[in-house]
Amino acid sequence: FKINRRPVEMQALGEFLAYVGAAAVACGEIMGLELADCIAALEKYKLPPGRMSLIPAKKNSMIIDSSYNASPVSMAEALKVLKDVAGEGRGKPRRVAVLGNRNELGEESEKLHAQLGELVPECVDYLITVGAAARGFGVKMGAHAFFDFIHVGEAVESFKHKLEEGDLILVKGTQNNVRLERFVKEFMEEPEKAGELLVRQGKVWL
Repeated sequence: FKINRRPVEMQALGEFLAYVGAAAVACGEIMGLELADCIAALEKYKLPPGRMSLIPAKKNSMIIDSSYNASPVSMAEALKVLKDVAGEGRGKPRRVAVLGNRNELGEESEKLHAQLGELVPECVDYLITVGAAARGFGVKMGAHAFFDFIHVGEAVESFKHKLEEGDLILVKGTQNNVRLERFVKEFMEEPEKAGELLVRQGKVWL
């Protein structure tokens, strides 16, 4: 049994996406493609908008835009990315998370939102939630650093005067009735590029 090791540089944010890339290469080989061709395609591939995209924001801040959708696993991984990218020690950016409801969780919804709330304080300095269920993400956050809203417009208005120089902002939530791409658009450095960089910018959504 021979192990073939090859370095690959993906244009994607998050260690967890390495497993996705590895699975894609394995599928390619099974279908008869050359390993070198699989790797070349993977290195050129860019994730669609709203899937852990880096978007420059106002006040020299940066948004990690994962507003397309959210599941319990993907949200936990996104929080870990926020922590890792910010780094440790003095001089690290303020870690802001804007988290929306995770819908379609049925009877487990309250429990699963609260479970993620156990992880939040390790990764986040300032938490904004959007939606009634999303309040569960703040179960372990202090009142001075946790702000909850029902609608994304309320979150935008609240944060307009609270954005700080150099913030690192993770934006993630379920698409249905949450629409956190609207938050991203308000704070991105070049909102005129929303049609190119954000999800749900077609006529039906707008």
